[in-house]
Amino acid sequence: MTDRPTISFTYDAAVAAGEGLIKTATVTRRGNGENTWTLVSDEPRVIGGGNTAPPPVAFLTASVGFCLLTHLVQHTRMLRMTVDGHRVEVTASWHQTGSVLRGDVRGHCDGIDVVIEIDSAESEDRIHKLVTTSVQGCFVIQTLRTPVSVSASVNGAPPAPVGLGEPE
Repeated sequence: MTDRPTISFTYDAAVAAGEGLIKTATVTRRGNGENTWTLVSDEPRVIGGGNTAPPPVAFLTASVGFCLLTHLVQHTRMLRMTVDGHRVEVTASWHQTGSVLRGDVRGHCDGIDVVIEIDSAESEDRIHKLVTTSVQGCFVIQTLRTPVSVSASVNGAPPAPVGLGEPE
């Protein structure tokens, strides 16, 4: 059996502020112009939003489930397994500390819990392999597990790392 070639892709998102805390993003997969979508995000009323769409952390929470489920379904086929159903539930908890006025505000993710249900008569070993390879292949989970650089270009300045100091 030979390995598949390396998979590589890039997405771009142009995000614009709307009324209140509504944000609209146009997301495009580079090199494949027909893959363009529009997403809308808002915030809960308690922080000044209109609660008209999911907040950004809801998209991130769902992304864990979407990506993992994609890999579970794909790997089921690749491993030639018989599965009657896959289900993923994701719970992510967040909190914020510090003050914007003091300049020490920090957003934190307290943890992400994933519950995977696989309806199958396959052996425990085969199901374990399915879950292991799916988690290993899940871009979102691996992004959350592995630090990546984040840089920003502000008003045309050269890109620079975002934030000051190391995350807490």
